[in-house]
Amino acid sequence: MKEIMEGITRFILDVEFESLPFDVVHNTKRMLLDSIGCAIAGTLVDKGKYAINVSKAIGGSPESTILGSNQRVSSLSASFANGELMNALDMDGLMFPAGHAPPMVTPAPLAMAEALSLSGKDLIVALSIAYELSIRLGGALSEWRWFVADDPDFVRMEMPAVSGMGFCIFAGVAGLAKVLGLDGESLGNAMGIAGHISPVPTMGKWSHTTPNAMTKYGSAGFISQAEILAVLLAKEGYAGDKTVLDGEHGFFEFCGSQRWRPELILKKIGEKWRFPTRIIYKPYPCCRAMHGGLDCFIDIIEKNSLNPEEIEEVKVFIDPLVTLPAWNVSEIHSHVDAQFLASYPFAAAAFRIKSGADWQKDENINNPDIQGFLKKIEVYAHPDYGKTILDDPRVPLSKVQVTARGKTFEEERDWKKGNPWPDKARMTDQELADKFKSNAISVLGQESTDSAIELLMNLEGVRDISILMEHLSGS
Repeated sequence: MKEIMEGITRFILDVEFESLPFDVVHNTKRMLLDSIGCAIAGTLVDKGKYAINVSKAIGGSPESTILGSNQRVSSLSASFANGELMNALDMDGLMFPAGHAPPMVTPAPLAMAEALSLSGKDLIVALSIAYELSIRLGGALSEWRWFVADDPDFVRMEMPAVSGMGFCIFAGVAGLAKVLGLDGESLGNAMGIAGHISPVPTMGKWSHTTPNAMTKYGSAGFISQAEILAVLLAKEGYAGDKTVLDGEHGFFEFCGSQRWRPELILKKIGEKWRFPTRIIYKPYPCCRAMHGGLDCFIDIIEKNSLNPEEIEEVKVFIDPLVTLPAWNVSEIHSHVDAQFLASYPFAAAAFRIKSGADWQKDENINNPDIQGFLKKIEVYAHPDYGKTILDDPRVPLSKVQVTARGKTFEEERDWKKGNPWPDKARMTDQELADKFKSNAISVLGQESTDSAIELLMNLEGVRDISILMEHLSGS
C-alpha cells in the first residue's frame, strides 16, 4: 500500500500554522506545558539525574537546553536527556490509543527548534503533526490490551506477548522533519530509516518483570535521539526504506503487531484532528491504573480529615493491570518501583506528601511510617472493571474502602481526573498551570516559572524558542 507513506508525506508537507484549528493549537500548547513541567521535576529523581549526566558526557555543540538545568548540549544529546526527563516521574500525559507518546515525540522537535531559533508557531505545527500521527499510527496497530467475556459474569483482561512504543518514532520524525523543512524525498527516507532503527517492542516483557527497569515500557530518550539521527541522515542523502509502512513485510509485521489497519492512518487526515479529544493528563506521579482509586482515597481522607494513624485498613478495587508482576514488587528498589507498586501511591497520599517528585524521594519511600502503612493497603482488580469497559471504554471503575474510627468509609467512581471525558474529569488550563508550577518552582524559581507558563500558553507569539528556553534552564 504505497499510498500510506505518500498520504502521510502529503499531510506533513501541507500543514501550516494558519490551517490549524484553534483546539489543535490550544491542546498542543497544553501538552507541551505539561511535558516540560514533568521534565523539570524529573531532574530531582535518579532516572532524570542519570540521563542528564550521560547527556553532558555525550555533549556536542551547545545548541539545545537540557530542561531544568543550566546545561546546553547538542540537539542529539538534549533530545535524549529531555525524553528521559519527561517520563522520569511517570507523570507525563497519555494519548489514547498511543499511550506515553508525548515524551517520545516532543523532545526532538523542541531541541531542534531551539537550535535553529525557530518560532513558537513553527514548534506548534511540528508538535501537532507528531501528536496526531502518534494517535493514528497507534490505532492502526494491535491494541496493547483488551477484555474478553467468557460468559456474562466473567470478563478477563488479555495482553499481547509482543507490544511496545516503537511506532512513536515515525511521529517524532514527522514533527522533526517539519522543523527542518525536509522535502518529500528526504522525508520518505527519514521515515524509512526510522522504521529500521525503531527499538524492539518490550512492553510485554517489562510488565511481567520485577524489579522495574528504568527503561519501563520503552526509553523515551533513546527514541527521541533516534528520531534526530534518522532525520539528519536523510537530510544528508542517506537512503531509507520508503516502503517501511507498506507491504506484507512492513513495520506492522516486524514490530510484532497482530493487526494492521493502515486505512485508519489516512482517514480524514488533515481534515479531522483526533488527538485533542484523546489526551489524558496525570495529577499523580504513578501509573494511570491507580489514579481513579487515588481520586476516591484522597476524597475520603480529606472529607473526613483522616490521619494515617487513624486508618486501620484500606481496600482498593481498580484497573486489573495491578494484578501483573510490575505492579507487585516485593520491595521498592528505586523510585520507578514506587511509580508502579500499586499500594505505594496510597501511602504517599495518606501522609499528604505533595504530588510530584516528593512522592519518589528516598526519604519518603524509606520512611518507616510509610513502609508500615503499606501493610494496611490491599489492592485488587475491580470485579466489574472489564465488563464495564466492554460496554463503554470511557468508564473506568474504581472503588476504595477505608476503615477508621470504628467504621468504613467508601467512595466509588466511574471516571478519573485528567481524562477528556466526562466534562468534570478534564483538567483546566489553570489546573495544568498549577501542576506546572508545583513541578517546576523548586528548580526554576518563582519568576522563571511564571514567565515560562505565560510564554508556553502564548507560544504562537514567541518569535524565537531560545527566548522560552532561557526560562526553562534552571539555576
